[in-house]
This record gives sequence, structure tokens and C-alpha cells, in this order.
Amino acid sequence: KMRGSYRNYTPEQIEKLFDLVIEENYTAKDATLVTGINVCTAQNYIKTYNNDIQRRLPGTYDKPRERPHSELTNEYSKFLLDHIEKNPTATLDELKVMVCEEFEGLKIPILAIYRHLVSNCHFILKKSKKLQQQEILIE
Repeated sequence: KMRGSYRNYTPEQIEKLFDLVIEENYTAKDATLVTGINVCTAQNYIKTYNNDIQRRLPGTYDKPRERPHSELTNEYSKFLLDHIEKNPTATLDELKVMVCEEFEGLKIPILAIYRHLVSNCHFILKKSKKLQQQEILIE
């Protein structure tokens, strides 16, 4: 099923929708006929409004956006660098296992280890190719 085109509704349309629903006891469907807002969108706006503790109108506030901070600190960097010096052919899977064994309670994806090594430790990682075993025929 394809999505329809996105529409932007003006704050006046949204405010009119809530005035009709809250103050004049219109249903969401009846209010959409007056305001020109899609029925599903209006129902979603009303549901969002009812579920919000502070009762803020949708679109009138910015949602807080936070990225999770990296769990890898200098202590982890030092451990990773020491392990790589001892075993330069270590894979990211092996590094993840070693870090999680050394520092209990740490749960971190392989991609985070890769990004940490590249950005913080200034590593350049190469993809390795699988070595094919050659059969030696004894005549």
C-alpha cells in the first residue's frame, strides 16, 4: 500500500480542529469536514493531545532529540589498543567479545566499536578476504 502525499496543516487549522472537538464537542470526523484536515491525521492529533500529560497541541512544540552518548571511554580505548597491538589480525567480533568480557555489564554493538576505533583512535580498518584452502594432491 502506497502512502499518500504529505500535507502541512497551518496552526490555524489545527487550532480550529481542537476548538471544535474540545469546546463544541464535535467528533474528529465532523471537525475534519470543517477544517479540511485528513480524518486519520485529525484522529492522530487528538490521540496525541489526549496522551500528552501537559496537553500541548501537536506541532506547537519541538520533540526533544537526544543521541545516546558513546559508552566507550579512554579506558576502553586503551584496552582496545593494547589488544590490537598483541593481536593485529583481531576482528571486530573478537574485539567486542574481549571488551564485554573485560568490562562486565557493557553492551555495545560492533558498529560502535568500529566508529570508536576510526574516529577516536584514528584507525583504518580493512576488510579481510577469506583464505581459500588449497587441496594438495599427493601423487
